[in-house]
Amino acid sequence: MKQISEISKLNEQIRKLKDEYRYYQKWQEQSKYDYNHYIPTSDISYETHINACNEEILRNRIRLKYLQEKIIDLRKTIKKIQREESKIK
Repeated sequence: MKQISEISKLNEQIRKLKDEYRYYQKWQEQSKYDYNHYIPTSDISYETHINACNEEILRNRIRLKYLQEKIIDLRKTIKKIQREESKIK
């Protein structure tokens, strides 16, 4: 029974990480859109716009990779617990 509650906690963590992952995916898409759609009448120069977009894209990419690794690790942990549980039964 203890393992089931542990699995459900891990599944809840995965769900939260997936929600956060989707959030950063949305911002990554927005950053890429912004990169390609410079507004010439804005107060910032084209170079500043491109640099800011590149930095945002990089930050999002790093965060997405981190979240993906965390999700994979949690799935591995769940599989390991399930294997141990099936050996007991």
